[in-house]
Amino acid sequence: MKEMVVKELDQVVVRFSGDSGDGMQLAGNIFSTISATVGNDISTFPDYPADIRAPQGSLTGVSGFQVHVGANEVYTPGDLCDVLVAMNAAALKTQYKYAKSNATIIIDTDAFGPNDLKKAAFESDDPLKEMGIDLALVSCLDILRDPRWGRSEECFGEDPYLACRMAEAVVAGIQSQGVDVTAKHMCGQGETTGGVNASAARIGQRELREIHLPPVKACVDAGVTSFMAAYNEIDGVYCHGNPWLLTALLRGEYGFKGFVMSDGVAIDQLDAVTGDRVASGALALNSGVDMGLWDTAFSHLEEAVALGLVEEKRIDKACRRIDAEKRQLSLF
Repeated sequence: MKEMVVKELDQVVVRFSGDSGDGMQLAGNIFSTISATVGNDISTFPDYPADIRAPQGSLTGVSGFQVHVGANEVYTPGDLCDVLVAMNAAALKTQYKYAKSNATIIIDTDAFGPNDLKKAAFESDDPLKEMGIDLALVSCLDILRDPRWGRSEECFGEDPYLACRMAEAVVAGIQSQGVDVTAKHMCGQGETTGGVNASAARIGQRELREIHLPPVKACVDAGVTSFMAAYNEIDGVYCHGNPWLLTALLRGEYGFKGFVMSDGVAIDQLDAVTGDRVASGALALNSGVDMGLWDTAFSHLEEAVALGLVEEKRIDKACRRIDAEKRQLSLF
């Protein structure tokens, strides 16, 4: 390869020789889009490394590295994997210290190689553990169906078989070193309507089973700890309020034993269906969601029990699932 520098200290500098203007652009999306936690411009932090505050066109601040390489150069998937693994470790140690516990993890080797991806995922574990992270929220379920979708970088592509192999590699790689995985998003979020984020997946069970569900089953078979439900609706039913999807299929048909968590504030958004925050919490819980993320609806479950909307034993079941994970991680 041409001259390349990947420095891993208190800052990250990545340079490729060649004319970046004429070169192809490789987006190595190997760390989180963390805007949900710290805003869209983390480079404004006063102690943010200077070389990242003012990059020389080689690094972007939020959605991942953008590496420019010469147009006439040939790089093998293995070459790129080695670069991305090093960048991944450096980025995690630098960027994630600002992301705390709410970041999404996107690990991408830009190669059709599950083994390379597993290696990259494996390398991410030490930085995660150094920051005290026990559960990684990992985008590995979405199938890209419309390139206009603004979260396309969270997909492995449009092929369900490839997505299955890559998803199971990510789960195996990260969980092999003591950090558990929440696989997201379940399910069909990449379908979209017109590429609009969180919009309806206007599909039936045939498309759902052939295209969007295979990575879910692959993650279950790989021993994934938990799943995050998706914002979208499928054929008119929101995922967070879909007992067939989160209980009958995931637990009954696929045999999943872990817990299901919500996407951010998604349970509260069920108010559009129920018209009532208490009823929204009951609907999500009864459908199979065990843990809320930033929602207020689950704080009203006592009222839901009093109104007969949910049984107390269902709350106990959710608590047992979450407690089992905490005990597995020796958190208490």
